[in-house]
Amino acid sequence: MSNSNTNPGRSKTTLTLRVSINRTFPGIKLGLQGKDSRWGEFNGAFKAELHTPESLLEEIKHGYAFCAELLTEKCHREHCGQWCRYLD
Repeated sequence: MSNSNTNPGRSKTTLTLRVSINRTFPGIKLGLQGKDSRWGEFNGAFKAELHTPESLLEEIKHGYAFCAELLTEKCHREHCGQWCRYLD
């Protein structure tokens, strides 16, 4: 999460959030793990992105899954995950 203020004399602040979004099965609740074969595809489809609160809300309105940013081992950052794709 970061704040940027382009003009310190003004109170306008843009908040950005680093999250992972999954657009694979919008609005669909998957069945139990081990019984629903779509879990592998779902878990492998998260993509790390930057969002404002408003743009994240739009993703949620479309039924897309989200979570804290997942990172690949290629990023060499703390808390690397195994399901996401590197944020370009």
